[in-house]
Amino acid sequence: MRATSFTVFTDPLYNVNYCILRSGFKALPALAVKRLPTGIATALTKENLGDDLGGWFGLYRSSEPEIYGVLYVNSDCLPADQRLIITHECLHATLQVMRLIGCRPSAESEEAFTYYHTWLTGEVWKRLGLLKK
Repeated sequence: MRATSFTVFTDPLYNVNYCILRSGFKALPALAVKRLPTGIATALTKENLGDDLGGWFGLYRSSEPEIYGVLYVNSDCLPADQRLIITHECLHATLQVMRLIGCRPSAESEEAFTYYHTWLTGEVWKRLGLLKK
């Protein structure tokens, strides 16, 4: 298994607290319980995540008004595959955040979606050391 990591950053536009977990699939529940707020960790470990998970994204509200975006990437996947998985999961994140703020996909909102997706994907890649310089 490759390295386990956890990183957090806040989206300056919509105030979403992103929690990025990277570990082998079997280590995910323990990492979630150790690093995430209790209610979110419980919800994550109860999800039906399947047996062969490359990545996953969920948007949660804690008991406080804070919003958490939890992105998981399987560290057992090759780095090139991790970049693809992150790109895929960041699209889920973009769609969920835009839905949360009331922004629906349309010709008028297309740039908002694409800019946010590009920004978020780049942030996750940078924080996990996957962005080639």
